[in-house]
Amino acid sequence: MKFLYAEGKIVLSDYREYMKFHIFKGKWSRIVRILIDMAIFFVLAWILLSGIISHSTALIIVSGSGFLCYFMFQYLLRKHVKNTCLKKKEFMYATHAVEFGNNGLIYTVKYDPEHNAHKYEDTEQRYHYEEFWRVFETANFFYFYPEKRFAVIVPKRNMTFDSEGKLKTLLKERLGKSFVHCL
Repeated sequence: MKFLYAEGKIVLSDYREYMKFHIFKGKWSRIVRILIDMAIFFVLAWILLSGIISHSTALIIVSGSGFLCYFMFQYLLRKHVKNTCLKKKEFMYATHAVEFGNNGLIYTVKYDPEHNAHKYEDTEQRYHYEEFWRVFETANFFYFYPEKRFAVIVPKRNMTFDSEGKLKTLLKERLGKSFVHCL
């Protein structure tokens, strides 16, 4: 089989999407996230409405505290992703290339000399398809998990449409149930 190839940069929004996905891995990750957010919002709104109707200051305070905690969590998650990316600024300016073959993939990171303050060396990692715990496909990304803790992020924008289709076929063939197509 001819090799498939993806090359490009990983940007802040890619990491943000990865962090959101990483929390709820699986086919229904977006739906689960939306349902949890809606449930929290409606429960807190119901508590607030109950407090207003019953003139209960305690319920209004509990609801307000809940909303504050929820929005602080969302803010801190975004800030954590941004800070993590800023600490790894060299990684953000690097070119990420993934070459897919019949037996596995080669993941190469080439650092931009202009933005490489720590003088990181270019890296190359090789993975056989059998080594992956799971590979998830979302609307915009492929996440290759060699372990449950981290993934190789491959944005679909770094691939041609033809390569994307061929890669899906290859992953279904090589990984079977370990390849998960997410909504």
